[in-house]
Amino acid sequence: MTSQINDIKNKVFTLGQRINAPNSLVVISNISPQNGKPHVEITNGEYRYVTEERGVVFDEKRTACLDELFYWIFRDVTAQMAQDYECENRKNDQDFRRIMFDKQLELLGGLSAKWRLWRKQEIEETLARNPFVDISADYPSKG
Repeated sequence: MTSQINDIKNKVFTLGQRINAPNSLVVISNISPQNGKPHVEITNGEYRYVTEERGVVFDEKRTACLDELFYWIFRDVTAQMAQDYECENRKNDQDFRRIMFDKQLELLGGLSAKWRLWRKQEIEETLARNPFVDISADYPSKG
């Protein structure tokens, strides 16, 4: 199991380099740091992607598919990178998610067309429930 975890760590690091991900975002642990950062567990051929803090599990995904595990990891990595990018390139008259989602899709597309498509479908589902809200340039601002 240790070699499997090491293989996963190495692959995540290599993929992270392809999109210039900060090293801090591509560090994978096999035990919970107990700070809300996800870790990977392998049990009986099943991969678990677990987010835990102070002994409380907030999210747990399970799969037998290594590609799906990598998608989950890089969905999180690229989300953080896209958030950082949006903060540096914000347009005050539009929903911040426009820039963020576009950047995340660009980053995921640099790793896997399939991952980009998976995330695009998730984003479309989110936007169906919560559409973009842009602020018109002639709309009076509050404050």
